[in-house]
Amino acid sequence: MYKLSLDATVPETPVVLDAELQDDYTDVSWYIPGDISGGWDHKDGRKMTSVTANQFSFTTTALEAGKVQGFKFTGGDWGKFEHAGSDVVAAEGSLAFSGSNNIEFTPAEAGTYQVSFNILTKEVDIQKK
Repeated sequence: MYKLSLDATVPETPVVLDAELQDDYTDVSWYIPGDISGGWDHKDGRKMTSVTANQFSFTTTALEAGKVQGFKFTGGDWGKFEHAGSDVVAAEGSLAFSGSNNIEFTPAEAGTYQVSFNILTKEVDIQKK
């Protein structure tokens, strides 16, 4: 991800003045530590599956209805590309979640859920499987 500085004096033809690398996600393994994945560590059981270069996914085990499931997304360790509730947005059609420190999801029904995270748009999508 780059931070760009532009000269948009002529909006139809902006000129890039500076490009500064902010985050390099190359070869980063993404994890979903938390209640939703069974633990707050970075063991293999919390590793997300790569769907595309910027989309990662995790399938939960059976979750209890009405029980809050806290979690975060990380690049393999605490503080490494860590994304909390205040860092993400809901994808269109996602089940509702909240939170500022942890992301919090409360399943309305017991069952298995699919959680997807887009590392570029910061969109989270939660769906019942």
